[in-house]
Amino acid sequence: MLARGEGPLVEAFRRFGVLPAKWRAPGLTPVEWADRAALLGPATLAVHCNYLADSDIAILAKRKTSVVYCPKSHAFFGHPRHPLPRLMDAGVNVCLGTDSLASNDGLDLLEEMAQARDACLSVVPSALFAAASGAAGRFVGAPAPLGRIEPGFAADMTALWPRERWQAPPANSAIGMEKAESALSRLLEKNAIERRLGIAGGVMIA
Repeated sequence: MLARGEGPLVEAFRRFGVLPAKWRAPGLTPVEWADRAALLGPATLAVHCNYLADSDIAILAKRKTSVVYCPKSHAFFGHPRHPLPRLMDAGVNVCLGTDSLASNDGLDLLEEMAQARDACLSVVPSALFAAASGAAGRFVGAPAPLGRIEPGFAADMTALWPRERWQAPPANSAIGMEKAESALSRLLEKNAIERRLGIAGGVMIA
């Protein structure tokens, strides 16, 4: 729409009469347009970003703008491969999200991590784990001991059961795991505060 003045959005806007008759496309990508409008910065969260040129990624990195990638929603719409690896290589803070149930069959970040792993094999599991956890903490500026899943940081209690034998580091096994619904998980206080990350009895406890 913004680059060439064409596409389904332009057609819809014209059909509903909300596009000025003299409107002309600025010849910019959405990221370039947002940058020209001074909308990008550390307080901006750019959601989806399914189609990015290298120049767009450079702008996002320069402005320290965080990006949200919703893997299952991305797959639902049949988009080409997401530029997640290029964003991470450029140092952009990428958060994993779920989008909504309109384009997803669940709102489970473990499933989002598994989908991202399958779609972006070059991204290491620890980076996906960080995108589903600490990246959001960095965006909101959460102070220690909040905002990260690391030893010494506070966390609610969550029990995860590996599908197979534990691998090291724990992030390799955490992706694709199911939340444990065993007697052990029921014994754990689900809202315990100020716990510490660890592994006990084959269960990852955060």
